[in-house]
Amino acid sequence: MEHAWHARLLDYLPLNTYVVAFPASFNRQLLMGYNVRSVFQLDAEQRLAPALRVGSGPSPAPGPDEAAEVLIETVAVLNAPDPAALRAATRAGLGAAGATGLVAPDSTPPQRLRARVPLTKLRAVAAIPTVLRVEAVPAPPVRESRPARPTSKTSRKARPRVRHR
Repeated sequence: MEHAWHARLLDYLPLNTYVVAFPASFNRQLLMGYNVRSVFQLDAEQRLAPALRVGSGPSPAPGPDEAAEVLIETVAVLNAPDPAALRAATRAGLGAAGATGLVAPDSTPPQRLRARVPLTKLRAVAAIPTVLRVEAVPAPPVRESRPARPTSKTSRKARPRVRHR
């Protein structure tokens, strides 16, 4: 299948889901005889998490200096002849799109990179062929400054006692 259709297997996701790169001229009707449930093309807009889609909410247009801390999930091309060159090309594409501070929290495929990207360049990052998903880094949890219950004995004694009859 790979050589006849010029397809590249990019990644395997759980539940028999494959990420495959086909040429733009590929006829989807050829897959009908292979028990394929659905075929769809991901564009740059679908690769962005909803919170990062500029213009999707009531917020004003981003300024040129505004940036977002994002997690970029890249696919590991399973049948790549040179995986190191592919990773280098992906990082070069991310750098050209304006991503700075690329840090890989883990190196297991699919590779997740943490970076700072200008808000105006998010679609360019999502348009890189090996980028699977771009999502915002969750904010750190906020700790409460006061405890949930009083801990001192004096504060327990100060509360009125209720007796049940």
